[in-house]
Amino acid sequence: MSQCNCNSGRNYGLLSSLNRCGGGCYTGGCYPVYGCGTPGPMGPTGPTGPAGGPTGPTGPTGPTGATGAQGPVGAQGPIGAQGPTGPTGATGATGATGAMGPIGPTGATGATGATGATGAMGPTGPTGATGATGATGATGPTGASGAAGAIGPTGPTGPTGPTGPTGPTGPTGDGLNTTSEFVQGTDYDEGAFVYYNGALYRANRSNPAGTPGTSTDFDLVTVTGPTGATGPTGPTGPTGATGAAGAAGATGPTGATGPEGATGPTGPTGPEGVAGATGATGDTGPTGPTGPTGPEGAAGVTGATGDTGPTGPTGPTGPTGAAGTTGLTGDTGPTGPTGPTGAAGTTGLTGDTGPTGPTGPAGAAGATGATGDTGPTGPTGPAVPLNALYATNTGSQTLSTTGDDATFDTNQVEEGSAITHTASTADFVLTEDGTYKISYSVIATNSSSNGTVGVELENNSTPIPGSEKSATIASTNNLATLAATVLVAATGSPTITLNSTEDNVTLTEAAITIHKLD
Repeated sequence: MSQCNCNSGRNYGLLSSLNRCGGGCYTGGCYPVYGCGTPGPMGPTGPTGPAGGPTGPTGPTGPTGATGAQGPVGAQGPIGAQGPTGPTGATGATGATGAMGPIGPTGATGATGATGATGAMGPTGPTGATGATGATGATGPTGASGAAGAIGPTGPTGPTGPTGPTGPTGPTGDGLNTTSEFVQGTDYDEGAFVYYNGALYRANRSNPAGTPGTSTDFDLVTVTGPTGATGPTGPTGPTGATGAAGAAGATGPTGATGPEGATGPTGPTGPEGVAGATGATGDTGPTGPTGPTGPEGAAGVTGATGDTGPTGPTGPTGPTGAAGTTGLTGDTGPTGPTGPTGAAGTTGLTGDTGPTGPTGPAGAAGATGATGDTGPTGPTGPAVPLNALYATNTGSQTLSTTGDDATFDTNQVEEGSAITHTASTADFVLTEDGTYKISYSVIATNSSSNGTVGVELENNSTPIPGSEKSATIASTNNLATLAATVLVAATGSPTITLNSTEDNVTLTEAAITIHKLD
C-alpha cells in the first residue's frame, strides 16, 4: 500500500485546506483524514441497523473537535456499495470542542416474560396443637312450644270397664247325689262316679272292667295335681238377664240323707268381655335448643412454601430485518450514548400448571356444647273411640246342615258405628277398614247321634283360619264347649258369621264379641 499525500497536487477542498496530513490511498484518491495524529486501529464493524427505517432529518453540524494525534493507517476495509448522498447540512461555526454529553436515559423496561409453571406443593406442615376447649356457653332460652305432633303410638291399656250383666245360668251338670261305694261286677255307665278306698273315681267307658286305681277304665277325680302358674285375670263377662221365676212345686217327702257328693266339674268359662278403650299416648315434647358451639381451635403451623416452578421456555426470536447497504468504514468515533432498549421479544408460551399438593389434615373438632333443657310435655292427644259389639243367644238352636249359620237374638253391648248387627240374625257387618278381634263361645251337642260337633267363623262365606273348633260326642246329648279368638284385617265392609262344620249340631249359650283395635 502506498502513502498518499494530501499535498500531492489533489485538491480536497475544505478538508485539504484544514489538514495537510496524508491519508491512505485508494483508486479515487486519498482517504479523508480528520487529524494528523497516528491513526488508531480499525474498529470492529458495527452491527447492521434495521432496514426500512425512514431517513431522519440532517442534524445541525456539531462543533469541530480538537485535533487528535495521528494514528496509524488502518488496514483497508472492503469497499462498500456507494450509498445515497444525503442532503448537505448548513455549515456551522467552528466552536470549541464540547464536553461529552450526559448518558441518555435508560430505555423502557421490556415486557415481563410469562410466568413459569407452578412448582409442586411442598409437604404439609405438622398439625398445630389443639386449642384449649372453650368454656361451655350458657344454656339458651327454651324455644317456643312446637305445633302438636301426630298422634303417638297406642298408650297403655285403659282401666277395666264396668262389669257387664250376669250371663244366663248354664244347664245343670251331673250331680254326685247317687254316688256310692264301688261294687265289683256292677255295670256302670260312662261318666258314673264311685268311691273306692277313700278316693272318688269316674268311669270313662260303659261296663268298665277291673278295680278303680288299677284299671284304665276308671279316672281318678279327687287327686290334686301341682298348681299351675296363675294365668292373667280375664275380664268379667257380662251378666245375663235374669230368667223368669218358675212355679213352686209341691213339697215332696223328706228323703234319707245321702252321703255328701263330690264337687261337680267347673262349667265352661264365659266369653271374654269387651276390653276398655285404649288411652292415647301424649305427644312428645319439643327438643330443647342446641347449646352454642365451642370456640375454634388454634390454626396449625403453616407448611413450608413449595419450590418455585421451572421458568417457561423463551419465546422465539423475532425475524432479522433485511440488511442495509454497507457504507464506508469510518474511523472509530467516540462511544455514543446508550441507545434505547429494543422492543421485547414475543412472550413465550405459558408452561403447564403443576399438580395440586395434598390436602392438609382437618383440625381437631371443637368441644360439644351443653345439652339444652328438656322442653315441656305436650298436651294429651284425643282418646281413640271405642267400637265393640257383644251379642248372645242363650236358647237352643239346631244347625241341621254343614255350613248353616248361628243366629244371635240379643245385642248385649253396642259401642260405636264400626260393627252392626240386627238382633235375631246371623250377620255381623264390619263397616270400617281396620283390625278386629273376634271371640266366640258355644255349648254344642249332637241330638241325633254320637260323633263330631264343630263350628267356625266365616268372612264373606270363607272360613277364617284358626277359628274352627270341634269335639267328639261319645253319647247322644253329651255336651262340649267350643271357643276361639282370632284377629281379622277387614276391608270393604265384610260380613262375619258363625257356621257349623258338621250336620245336626245343636248350640246353646252362644256368645260372640267383636272389638275394633285401631
